[in-house]
Amino acid sequence: MRRIRSLILIVFVLTLGVFGFYIGKTYLGRDIEGPVITCKDKSITASIEDSDATLLKGVKAADDVDGDVSSSLIIESIRMDEDGRCLVTYAAFDRANNVSKASRTVEFEDYRSPHFTISKPLRFVLGSKSDILKSLRATDCIDGDITNRIKLVDKDKDSEYTGAGIYNYEIQVTNSIGDMAVLPVSVEFYADTYEERLFYPNIYLKSYVTYIEKGADFAPKNYLDSVKIGNQLYIFDENISGEDGIEDASAESAAQMTEEGKQITGVISYDAVKYQSNVKPDEPGIYTVEYSCTTKDNYTGTTQMTVVVE
Repeated sequence: MRRIRSLILIVFVLTLGVFGFYIGKTYLGRDIEGPVITCKDKSITASIEDSDATLLKGVKAADDVDGDVSSSLIIESIRMDEDGRCLVTYAAFDRANNVSKASRTVEFEDYRSPHFTISKPLRFVLGSKSDILKSLRATDCIDGDITNRIKLVDKDKDSEYTGAGIYNYEIQVTNSIGDMAVLPVSVEFYADTYEERLFYPNIYLKSYVTYIEKGADFAPKNYLDSVKIGNQLYIFDENISGEDGIEDASAESAAQMTEEGKQITGVISYDAVKYQSNVKPDEPGIYTVEYSCTTKDNYTGTTQMTVVVE
């Protein structure tokens, strides 16, 4: 009986040894190395309209077991780093599903950071902070409309004052490659009074944030659209002048409607609106133009435009 037990034990040990040898050989012989990715150029120039095939030019992948596996190459991501460089990351696979990655810099000739649009003056009745976001839009050359990604940061959130006045905010939006656009703005909150509604002039602009190229001509008056006092709407006219230049339109002209469907009351001189500008068209940066208009009754209304020199 002891001999039988010893024989069984010997057979078991031998079987275990053979199995262990087979497993070890299989494990040691398996492919655990990913392909080697090589890029002909460390940096390339492209358009945001280019296909993946263009971004993959000059990139190859070779595996020590499977040989050329360039057909497995894909673009895993395109991201902007902290230095403002765009990095395209490639990935390649071999038959054993080993993955390798490599990156290189890509310069998009026609790329620009996201742009903001502000549809109305940033003046709101006290307590209507939520209306600010309704006035903002953001567009991106890669992602299109990214308004739903806008974040509004209150820079005066630690202040104890909550009354009427001008407050500082920061508009932020980030696109799919990680590029964050930031725009500082001033927002005015006012008390909704009878006097405010009827007598203070409201200055409307064609744009409340504008982007211009470095070195471009810039004339603040070109962005003036109209002035509204109470329910009277006046559009600007080059043919009249003077700081008090406001004229009621004829009955025929008064029946005209603006593109927004508002009825025109009359015309106003460009001289009736003053402005203060710190814009330097030759220096990239973010600037402000403040417009003001004072009526004959000494009611003064103001509005601002943000100018981004790119």
